[in-house]
Amino acid sequence: MREHDRGDAVRLHLTTTDEDGAASDPSSVTLHVLPPFDDEQVITPPDVAHDGTGLYSSVLTLNKPGLWRYRWVTTGVPTLAEGDALFVRYDPFGN
Repeated sequence: MREHDRGDAVRLHLTTTDEDGAASDPSSVTLHVLPPFDDEQVITPPDVAHDGTGLYSSVLTLNKPGLWRYRWVTTGVPTLAEGDALFVRYDPFGN
């Protein structure tokens, strides 16, 4: 799990391919983010950038300490749901 400082902006990336391994664009892409002790946020285009065929990214500002979970969800071909987590270190100075 990656660790970050409060206030860091991180770029999350997603690569999608078809069954043959070729870059492919799904019908839709969303990023679901669950900040620590908060409600789920659903991020959609234009805040999810289409960087090229099969390539997507979004910038997430980590403004709370604790465990952040995220999941990319696509519809169409390819359909996938994959995620990970980030940890934001506690800052005793509140920065």
